[in-house]
Amino acid sequence: MSTYVITYRSKLGGSTIGIVFSVSAILYVAAFSTNTPVIGLTVLGVFLLLFLLLYLAISYTISRYELNVALKPFYSKTILISSITKIREVETPTLAPALSLKRLYILTKTGESVIVSPQNTQGFIRELKYRNPNIFIELD
Repeated sequence: MSTYVITYRSKLGGSTIGIVFSVSAILYVAAFSTNTPVIGLTVLGVFLLLFLLLYLAISYTISRYELNVALKPFYSKTILISSITKIREVETPTLAPALSLKRLYILTKTGESVIVSPQNTQGFIRELKYRNPNIFIELD
């Protein structure tokens, strides 16, 4: 029997893109306002590389019975899909493995929760509802 696993990436929200663009622009201008622009451009390159690595490190994996939310190698949380009771759409800057302010708050029977921001929100919810039709959905 094969295991069917779907992995979603984090959505990049407009605010996140704005912050990355603003910081990049400031670093770029600062690089050329010094006598050694190479140092400033190196800092800019490191910043953009770290952002790319952060984006690639966030994943939401749905298997047959579990949802795994990960920010590799720092954070990983696995919850049983059968224990999910509610998915609510929220806009919050709360610290979470999500690169958008428009997020999904997932709550379980035991009170455990996780916040995610998948690129394909509808597909993500559909997959969870397929595995647990009892999930209550609250979308704006």
